[in-house]
Formats: sequence, C-alpha cells, structure tokens
Amino acid sequence: MRTTNTVERPQEIYQIKVTLLGTDPPIWRQLLVPAALILEQLHHVLQLAMGWEDSHMHEFRIGQQRFGKPDPMERALGGPRTASERTVRLFDVLGRTGEKAVYTYDFGDSWEHKIVVEKRLAPEPGRLPCLRGR
Repeated sequence: MRTTNTVERPQEIYQIKVTLLGTDPPIWRQLLVPAALILEQLHHVLQLAMGWEDSHMHEFRIGQQRFGKPDPMERALGGPRTASERTVRLFDVLGRTGEKAVYTYDFGDSWEHKIVVEKRLAPEPGRLPCLRGR
C-alpha cells in the first residue's frame, strides 16, 4: 500500500494595501488575508472591505493575465482568454512582497483598485483582518 507523506505548513498571511484609483483624497484599505485564498474569495473580501454590493462584473489583472469568470464567447471571438478565479490561489500569482495586481469592479464605471502585497507574515492568533483604511 502506497502512502503519501505531507507536511502541514502554517497558513501564511499577506498584508495587502488596496487603493481605489482616481480618487482625491485617496480611498484605501490595508488588509490581512490568508495567502491561500483563491481569487474568487479575495473578490468577496474586497467587496466587503470597499463597501461595494457585488452587483457588477469584475476581474483581476496580474501582469498580462486576466482572472475572473471566463466567458465562453472569448474563445469564439479570438480575444485573450480570462483564467478562472476559482482555481488560482493568491500565493500562486502574488508570491512576493511588492507584487501588484489590478482589481476592476463594474466594467461600466471601471472602478480600478491597485492591490500591493506589503508584507508576508506568519500566522498569529488574534490578528484582525482589517488594519486600517481611509
């Protein structure tokens, strides 16, 4: 009988800063999130943190790749393909301090948010999910 040995590693925490672009004064949040979140879960965190109502489409752009809910018509139209946000973990696409993403909410109004990984932290009981914001 074959067995697989796995070592359970502690869940790393990312301190991220989310800034709504094009606002004066700046609107931002500093959040603590598990590095293992899938992007779909991060979308829900951002909706709560920014006070949005999750009533519009959204996407993440990391480098040249887009992540969101893939549209079957993209392939038929020959455009760039949106990767599924349901299969990608935060640590897979933003693995280092200083890495950035853009989260767009509501394609009509195009509310763009810059996401920056500020710190990678070891888990610690009692850490609050939202440190501060404006």
